[in-house]
Amino acid sequence: MGGRRGLAAVAAALVVLTLGACGGDKKEPTSEGPTQIDVTVKEWSVAPDKASTAAGEIKFEVKNQGPNHKHELVVAKTDLGPNLLPTKADGSVNEDGAGITVIGEIEEFAVGDDSEKEFDLTAGKYVLFCNVVEDAPTADMAGLKSHYKLGMFAAFTVT
Repeated sequence: MGGRRGLAAVAAALVVLTLGACGGDKKEPTSEGPTQIDVTVKEWSVAPDKASTAAGEIKFEVKNQGPNHKHELVVAKTDLGPNLLPTKADGSVNEDGAGITVIGEIEEFAVGDDSEKEFDLTAGKYVLFCNVVEDAPTADMAGLKSHYKLGMFAAFTVT
């Protein structure tokens, strides 16, 4: 009889271990949710924490570190180089221009603030850029009005 009880105890332990390994009592999320990409925008750069991610829902969490200007983040799908997007006379990106498809944007927001937005991105090449144009250039803008022309762009790849 002792052998059967021992065998039963081993079997019960195996069942518990198997259920535990399958997530029996684990709190697993029901869905994975969007992939988060942290992006820092500041004079004069756009810096995502990753250069690429898998296709799907992507949440861009953007921090404006200024120190002096409001910024925005535009997400565009394109095979063009980040510094070769079509521009208007004021130096801003022509968002309706040939070779780019604007997916969406996070509107202009203040220094020190964070903003976020989700986009459903398919595989391909993208450019993240700030398309703010100042009324008049300030001393730190080298005579240019366009944040894009000042280098506020970054390549981003979705696989």
